[in-house]
Amino acid sequence: MFVVCTWVCAQSPSRHGVPLKIELGDLNPGERRIVSVPIVNDGARVLKVLRCQVSCGCTVPPKPLPVIPPGEKASLKLKFRAGSRAGRFRKTIRIYFENETAGVVCQLAGNVKGRNVEMRRRRSVPEISQPAISEVNAGVDGRTLKLRWRTNPEPNQPVKITLSKEISADVRFPLISTGSQLNIPLAANAAGDLDIELALIDPSLEGGVAGRKTFRVQIPKARATEEKSSLPLWGVIGLIFAPNLLLIGYRILH
Repeated sequence: MFVVCTWVCAQSPSRHGVPLKIELGDLNPGERRIVSVPIVNDGARVLKVLRCQVSCGCTVPPKPLPVIPPGEKASLKLKFRAGSRAGRFRKTIRIYFENETAGVVCQLAGNVKGRNVEMRRRRSVPEISQPAISEVNAGVDGRTLKLRWRTNPEPNQPVKITLSKEISADVRFPLISTGSQLNIPLAANAAGDLDIELALIDPSLEGGVAGRKTFRVQIPKARATEEKSSLPLWGVIGLIFAPNLLLIGYRILH
């Protein structure tokens, strides 16, 4: 927010009615104001402001710059922001006009109130993500239970995995994993509802657990092995000797 400043001319105007000095009075640290610098076109041609040069970044010139017809007046409105250091200040503004080599100098002066304490811009403190388990996926592929998960804010933090019942002869639970996935071969008799708990381990916390995820997976029954039809031994023997027996019988009959 800017406050419009009523300037006080401390000295007689210089060329084109621009005052040599504008007194801003007392300002609070960091206070913003709009300073109006008067300009008078006392010539016979159009007066065009080419550029406005300031001595520091606390003063911002306007855009676009004014073009003043003969005999008219205008104001150059500058955005000014007081510094953080208490005490008197002086800022120099140099205004350049078309077809003129030398610029017109105007000085801004004032006083910043308060003790000489440096103001520091507030910095937003980044929010620290709490440890947690996210993006949990579980499913049965054939006779394998596949678990996938992710830990935040850092990957591959230790996770304790607990199952509601034994489902594998190869893997014993509970177990601790420092990865992000686990493939569990299922026993032949493993079936039904299975409750799974993932606990994120953090020894620095009371209880040693930073977060938990609990979910349920349905394990289908194992399919019965289809019996393959096999030809009996006597059938194989019959197929081998059948042509010879038929030939012998034919010869006997004839």
